[in-house]
Amino acid sequence: MNKKFNQVCWLTSHNSFTSSKYNWIYNQQSQSIEDQLEYGVRGLMIDLWWYNNEIYMLHGEIKLTRLQKWSKPNKFEWLLPIIKKRLDDNPTEIITLILESYLDTTGGTEIMKLLKKYDMNTLLYNPPRQQLLRNQWDRIGD
Repeated sequence: MNKKFNQVCWLTSHNSFTSSKYNWIYNQQSQSIEDQLEYGVRGLMIDLWWYNNEIYMLHGEIKLTRLQKWSKPNKFEWLLPIIKKRLDDNPTEIITLILESYLDTTGGTEIMKLLKKYDMNTLLYNPPRQQLLRNQWDRIGD
């Protein structure tokens, strides 16, 4: 592909984790993350919140999430092996995580620790912010 990342339209699911497959009553998806990826979704929008000193995928604060889901909410860490397996099985695919973070300033460090724990830090494309602001994206495959 000779296009830059920002020149490609990616099918993305909003609140990807709020699926009826994961016991969400107020679900925004009907399929599991694995099925969404199988059907061609390549962008996952995920809301991250602190809860009990760990990073969770919540839809609003924990009190609101408890009203929307009839089982315990999932930690962000739960999602990482799913994505890692997909990328290992399909090494030419690109999956974009759009993290809507409600974490404090330590959240980014904790996210990076989790990515490293699952050996995903080597899969990241994280260009310098100034490069993106100048619209200097790399071409896909570079």
